[in-house]
Amino acid sequence: MKQKIEILEQYNDKLSAIYDEATSDRDHPWVAPRKIEELTAPYAKQGCEVLDIGIGTGRSSKPLFKKGCKITGIDISKEMIAEAASKFPEWKIHKQNIEEGFSFLEDKRFDIIIASGALEFVSDIKKVLKNISELLKPSGKICFTYEKLLEESRLQKWKEAELGKGIANPIPELLSFLVYRHTKEEITKIMNDLNLEVLQDEEFTAYHKTVDNIPVIYGIVLAEKK
Repeated sequence: MKQKIEILEQYNDKLSAIYDEATSDRDHPWVAPRKIEELTAPYAKQGCEVLDIGIGTGRSSKPLFKKGCKITGIDISKEMIAEAASKFPEWKIHKQNIEEGFSFLEDKRFDIIIASGALEFVSDIKKVLKNISELLKPSGKICFTYEKLLEESRLQKWKEAELGKGIANPIPELLSFLVYRHTKEEITKIMNDLNLEVLQDEEFTAYHKTVDNIPVIYGIVLAEKK
């Protein structure tokens, strides 16, 4: 099934105004940015070139920026980009559907590439990860999250599913977009095929659905370009 890009874009445009507040809720926090920070902190040095895939309002890149990294971002939502740009005018942020590639970055290469809460919306994760890996400098690091496929879960037992709501309920009637899930074994094989050495691989509860308080389980991978 093909992702409904226009719907995904509209959803994120509407989410942008409340994203920071909604994802910081004490009862239903969005944990992925903190996990990205934990895994990338040892490699974030002054002057590091960082690419943030699905940069949103900038939560995942903010800690890296504070350490002196130079931030380039990509997002599908012009409103998310506007939010990030208003807070961080120094950043270079591009509007792009990441499934369409990164030719606009030309020959630019990065020390660290992060993707927090973005890859579960791409239909061909191997193709996207291949394109991302080609943007890494030698020994560059990639850190990304993915939604796990869990056969025993009442929520995550489908390889792909259509969702009408995300982590924040105030979004009015917005439709359906697709989420794609993967097992640890699938992701590990992709890393091996792309000649990326996995340095860390963890599972965590990314958030709880506000309806029924169901935990949503993610994987997070830190890998190095060989």
